[in-house]
Amino acid sequence: MLLDFLARFPARALVLVGDVVDLRSIVNHGVRGMDGQLLMSLLAQLEKYESVTYVVGNHDVLLESLVGSTVRNMEIVQHLDFPLGNKRFLVIHGHQVDGVARSHFPEWFVDLLYGIYYRSYRLEGLIRRWIPSFPPRSHLVNAMKLRSARWRKYRTAYVRSLCRRASEHGYDGVICGHIHWPEIMHRDDGVLYNCGDWVEHSSALIVDADDVLWQMIYDRHDGKVEVHSQSG
Repeated sequence: MLLDFLARFPARALVLVGDVVDLRSIVNHGVRGMDGQLLMSLLAQLEKYESVTYVVGNHDVLLESLVGSTVRNMEIVQHLDFPLGNKRFLVIHGHQVDGVARSHFPEWFVDLLYGIYYRSYRLEGLIRRWIPSFPPRSHLVNAMKLRSARWRKYRTAYVRSLCRRASEHGYDGVICGHIHWPEIMHRDDGVLYNCGDWVEHSSALIVDADDVLWQMIYDRHDGKVEVHSQSG
């Protein structure tokens, strides 16, 4: 779906906001798995872009030693200064403030949440195999998040921490990922654009020729692309 999305919306530049593939899975199982095939397909397409920037995420530990270097035409960075019209945005994966956002959670509870998350996603995949009419796009996982007061509190703290970080460094806003939740949040200290993910939502941000940023959701059920919101 990601490859199809990139083919349908050609661009001059591509920014990958971290955790695109599971590098540890590739190391353990080779390039024959889904992550390996996606990685090889992406690498084969890099040259069609004028520039490619990879912003490392929390699952990209194996890339940490390559920060500051360029692989073919893909620059690997910790963060990116991204101009948009007359504003400047900090592009960052977002895990850098995760400890601040969830500092009130004990580690055992965080580990428990991770376990529930991955098992729920696998369960949803099994249900979809048995019941093809089951709604697409991680409805089960999203419903669990929305019903969790702790998740909503964490999400609010995450947005606040990232916007504060961007504002303190002179940026007008921040573009991030990490928490698998596509949204645009306007605050007094800046605006946050979360590009979402390709696990639960299949979402991306696109900047057009007029420097207007669009949030787009790829519908994995029928292949349509929905425009959800935009910025001026």
